[in-house]
Amino acid sequence: MFAVVVAALLLGSVGYLFSLQSTVRASMSGRLCAGVLSLIVLLTAASFLHHGLQRFQVDVDRHGWTVRIGRYRRDLRWAEVSAVVVKNRQIEGRGHRRAGPALYLVPELGVSLNVPSDLRATVDGRPAIGCST
Repeated sequence: MFAVVVAALLLGSVGYLFSLQSTVRASMSGRLCAGVLSLIVLLTAASFLHHGLQRFQVDVDRHGWTVRIGRYRRDLRWAEVSAVVVKNRQIEGRGHRRAGPALYLVPELGVSLNVPSDLRATVDGRPAIGCST
């Protein structure tokens, strides 16, 4: 939600910069500078929106679990899943903590996860894939 608000503010800034370009008294170098700044702000807003609205996806069917988080994709058959744990975890905010839901998939012993370091978790001392909303 924070990313959407920031992106909206950045898009408002772009509108202001475009209005500066259309003024009659602006010099050519001022217009070019405003154009470059507008482009940078637009790209930053698009980046915030992309990362802020991207959520993890988990599909469950008769074959098992499919986990997609960003570039990470992993298919786990039911025989490879030892446990599925849903619990609240503490998320650091601005000067406060809040609880947020998290999903942990614990594979059977010997099943390789090949999980990026930012998704690694442990549940009862066992490696797991950690997905939080």
